[in-house]
Order: sequence, then C-alpha cells, then structure tokens
Amino acid sequence: NTTVVGGVGNPVTVIISTQQYPFVEGFGEGIRTRILGYFLRLDEAWGINNGVISSSPVTYFSFSLDF
Repeated sequence: NTTVVGGVGNPVTVIISTQQYPFVEGFGEGIRTRILGYFLRLDEAWGINNGVISSSPVTYFSFSLDF
C-alpha cells in the first residue's frame, strides 16, 4: 500500500509505503436450521485486519435448498 502526501503546489512530496498483513481473520456466531427443505443461516461476525478488530459486526443471512 502506498500513500502520497503533498503534491501539486507543495514543495515536498512524501511517499509512504506500508505492508499489510497477508491473512484475513474473523470470528463470530451464528444460527442454522432447516425448515421445509430450506437451509437457513444467520451469522454475525467481526473482522480482524492487521491485528485490529473491526468496531461493528457484519450480519449475513443465507438460504439454500436441500438436494
């Protein structure tokens, strides 16, 4: 990741390069059930990026057919 500070009109331009942690992590909880042949799932999860836990959770809802 590269960030440029300064530029047009400024006498100094600084380029900052940072390295991102290459793995994405997360944790959460969820509920799963089967109703009338449909699999239903409701999950809530928090992501971890560069060792920092996200401040708000992400909620996922999904369903699929039983085959």
